Amino acid sequence: MKLVWKPVGRVVLTAPLMILTACDAVDGPITPDDQTGSPQLANGIQLVPVRQGRSLESAGTLLRRVNTLVGAILKTNAVRLAIKPLSMSYSATITIEPMNDGSVSFRFGPSGLRFNPAARLTISADKANLDGIDPRGLKIAGASDSADDWQIIEESLYDPLTNTVTGPVGHFSRYALCVGR
Repeated sequence: MKLVWKPVGRVVLTAPLMILTACDAVDGPITPDDQTGSPQLANGIQLVPVRQGRSLESAGTLLRRVNTLVGAILKTNAVRLAIKPLSMSYSATITIEPMNDGSVSFRFGPSGLRFNPAARLTISADKANLDGIDPRGLKIAGASDSADDWQIIEESLYDPLTNTVTGPVGHFSRYALCVGR
């Protein structure tokens, strides 16, 4: 990431600090999208719905202790998370829980746990309703636990061979498959 100095009034902020303000709650209502029936958020991000008759419950909730010295690869049938050794500041019990909110979304915990370098998150599109959605446009989006302030992880990429989307995550919160802007 290129750091850019930008004056704001009499205060100068760096790009990493400005990113914190980009995650504020999105103003405006969630409105339906005409093409797929899934919600379109006010910031132009559309969460990908779960295919009718499918549920993420079968993905199961994962609970596993991860030692920061060793790292880990955690997997369910819908999510894979690769954590590098020494990327967490403390050892923690990791949870991955399907949200079952109608979209392909998951809550990761403990909330706010940070990774440096970033962990690699892979979400399967097998249960996604892609009617009218080009899978090459799939991305991962993240949001805080308390607001629908979804932001696309631009570095996330769709892999047609595995029907998955993979991207870097620097901290835990909620993550979902999306299409957007």
